[in-house]
Amino acid sequence: MKRKVLLVAGVLGLTYSSFALPGTEIDISVGAVQQKPSGQIQYPVPTGDVIDLKKDLGLGDKTKPFIRAKIEHPIFLIPNLYLQYMPMEFSGTGNITRDITYNGKTYEAETKVDSKIKLDRFDIGLYGNLPFVKKATNGILDPELGIDVRIINFKGSITGTEKTTGQTETASKSATVPIPLIYAGLGVNVPNSPIPVSLVGELRGISYSKAKYYDYSLELKVTPVKPVYVSAGYRYEKLKIDTISNLYTNITVKGAFFTVGAKF
Repeated sequence: MKRKVLLVAGVLGLTYSSFALPGTEIDISVGAVQQKPSGQIQYPVPTGDVIDLKKDLGLGDKTKPFIRAKIEHPIFLIPNLYLQYMPMEFSGTGNITRDITYNGKTYEAETKVDSKIKLDRFDIGLYGNLPFVKKATNGILDPELGIDVRIINFKGSITGTEKTTGQTETASKSATVPIPLIYAGLGVNVPNSPIPVSLVGELRGISYSKAKYYDYSLELKVTPVKPVYVSAGYRYEKLKIDTISNLYTNITVKGAFFTVGAKF
């Protein structure tokens, strides 16, 4: 996975360096993020049981690599581009204390189950800067507004051994869900700092009849030697999907992250 992330970063850098217009800024970073899951899943709705990721399945925390890229250009009325790829996969073993049904298979109480939940995501965002704000604040504030499509590749599987027959059975459900999101970002550049320091916040979210989703992060970025910077931050994500493809999820993932990047 790390090799894949670094390869994508290199390809993006070479591609946009080759074709960028004068005045274009390219920001590419790779990092690692803690992913601490909690919440419930259910499939299908309404015949399946609501299953708790921690209490029933014993899912553990993970640390995963991720990559993101931002391309800003000087062409008026054409949006800038934000790309991000973040793999997300959890596994665990639990002894369930009640009968649970998932995708038509019922696992009896006191059964040992092995589970995997995958929530890989790819973001494609279009956004614009508000240059008049940056100019009015002498470069201290740098706001961004736009839209984002987050494509989530979900897969949830549960494997357990039937107590009466000793037969091992696996139930799984896969779905690819594109979710449109509103994007807002704000950079606050520390004035009169001996090296460039900024605080960056990002918010993505939407709420409609069958889904409520928001994802926010706060990040401290330091540029010791241009164009290289390092950053550390915290992100919180809440995904609630009601009966899309007969799937219900109410999942929270949170944790700290750090990155190394370059802006040129």
